[in-house]
Amino acid sequence: MNITRWLAVCGFPLSVGVLVVACSSVRVTTTSKSPDVPQRPQNLFVAESFGTEVFAGFQPALEEGLRACGVNTKFFFQKAVPAAAPPLPNEGLVAEMRADAPTFHPDSLLLVSETSYTTINGSFTGSRYTFSLQNLARKQELWKADAKLTKDRFIETATVGADLAKQTIDELQQNGLVSCTVPAAAQVPKGTSDRGEKRE
Repeated sequence: MNITRWLAVCGFPLSVGVLVVACSSVRVTTTSKSPDVPQRPQNLFVAESFGTEVFAGFQPALEEGLRACGVNTKFFFQKAVPAAAPPLPNEGLVAEMRADAPTFHPDSLLLVSETSYTTINGSFTGSRYTFSLQNLARKQELWKADAKLTKDRFIETATVGADLAKQTIDELQQNGLVSCTVPAAAQVPKGTSDRGEKRE
């Protein structure tokens, strides 16, 4: 991990005579990629299913980063506890996407699902995700990935959410699915706090 990335996810809370280093980590791993990519996404629908506040940092950072890649985005969100989550997108999101399709003209769909998360004493500590990028005209899955996120209690959830977005874009770029200059430091919304939710 380079020093820029490390400083973005690590903090240094101090006490008298003691230095405590607090770190969080995000890893996005491609699990499959189609050898036949008809076109790179230009107008992208993003359907998200989250049960935690990670989306508050993830969504704006993904939107900003993909804009630098020349990709227009339209987001659709469903709140869901992972263990009881309906299929993504659910009927409500499908209806919203159908209503917006004639004006947005989407060519691709990115599904982002939070599949599990953990808490300790009511504080969010980590989560897992799946990603699926699909070409809508061909009804073809172009790319799949898994992600794992861990968060120290001293780090804001929005910070790791933004890093998840940046690494997602990095992975898309490495697989030739977008071409862009990703901002060196994603903007993180201020004042985002954790929710104390039970482990699922």
